[in-house]
Amino acid sequence: RTVTALATVLIGVGGEGPISPLGINLPNAQYIREKYGSKNFILTNVSSIMHKLHAEKATKEFALTEEEIELDRLWGEKADLLETTLHEILGHGSGKTSEKLTKDPHEYLKEFYSSLEEARADLLALWHIFDEKLAEIAGIDKKCGEALYNYYARADLLRLRAVKTGDRLEKDHARARHMIVSYLMEKTGAIEAVEKGGKVYLRVTDIPRMRQGIGELLSLIMRIKAEGDYEEAKKLVEKYGIKINTKWRDQVVKRAEAIDLPDHYAFVMPELEPVRNSQGTIVDVKISYPLDF
Repeated sequence: RTVTALATVLIGVGGEGPISPLGINLPNAQYIREKYGSKNFILTNVSSIMHKLHAEKATKEFALTEEEIELDRLWGEKADLLETTLHEILGHGSGKTSEKLTKDPHEYLKEFYSSLEEARADLLALWHIFDEKLAEIAGIDKKCGEALYNYYARADLLRLRAVKTGDRLEKDHARARHMIVSYLMEKTGAIEAVEKGGKVYLRVTDIPRMRQGIGELLSLIMRIKAEGDYEEAKKLVEKYGIKINTKWRDQVVKRAEAIDLPDHYAFVMPELEPVRNSQGTIVDVKISYPLDF
């Protein structure tokens, strides 16, 4: 049983203070998910403002065509929110392990578990964005899915701006996205690198073929997790998820700096002070922003 809440963040403190996630999925233990279900919180206003902050700048610079830019303008924010929601609910909340496993899958897959799990969640979102029932419930059409596929390819290139040195990705979310895009480029040809005006772009060339490749990779990762197949996990992550093209990275860093696009975002959280009447009842709340980065 999955319980999902669409939440508006009023204030974040501690680890959820200035650097906020887009969504939260609990618990992490596979056996608890299978037996009892999971709980998900989708932080809708965080997702919305994150998209607004970078979408226009990034899309204009890293989308190859005006059609891509217009697609993102019309559907980008909706696609972004749906991707996060599907990632948390269907992605992390799904799956069943083999009866042969006596421990949680992360104990078998070790250092590759988190990268594969984030990829699995992304793939489930990418697959289901074209589901007819979802389209009916969410009030979307296939253009929303096309916007997500185009954005997903661009975002892998764009993420390189945060890797200033070296030729490796270290963060699990980054490895997951890079693994998916690299796999699709090699296996399906549905994403291709294009040079134009001295700049590199990642362009989606075939939506149906891309979705087919997504389904194939999803099936593979589902099996790897279900069976705790360490060797296959290692092969997949090391081949597709870690190494980056440093020439592309150097170019992306310069392009991001030119449009003043930051590597990360932090939020100035407010301080809330209750206002009471003469009887001590709270009648209002004062909001101030004393935090200064």
